[in-house]
Amino acid sequence: HDQPSPGRLMASRSNWLAMDRIAIARGLMSSVGLRYGSGSDWNVVVTVGYPQPAGFEGIRSDFDTIRAAHKFVGGPLATVGRIVATRRLTVGGGS
Repeated sequence: HDQPSPGRLMASRSNWLAMDRIAIARGLMSSVGLRYGSGSDWNVVVTVGYPQPAGFEGIRSDFDTIRAAHKFVGGPLATVGRIVATRRLTVGGGS
């Protein structure tokens, strides 16, 4: 896949990353990173750190509140991109 268009990058930053920054400020997430690549079905990787082992499942209801209050830029998230896969990495040994 090619690099994402500037419009899609702006929409990603204005939507997904804006909500993630709120989650970080509230202590729900510990970090968010954005990397560009060229996988067979992706061109952007978003890495998210959580301060607890449950990951997103541990903050789902709180994040749903953030999402519900967010004013979307550039249309619904489905027009910005989609999640094609998730991977869990446990830091410090666990499974």
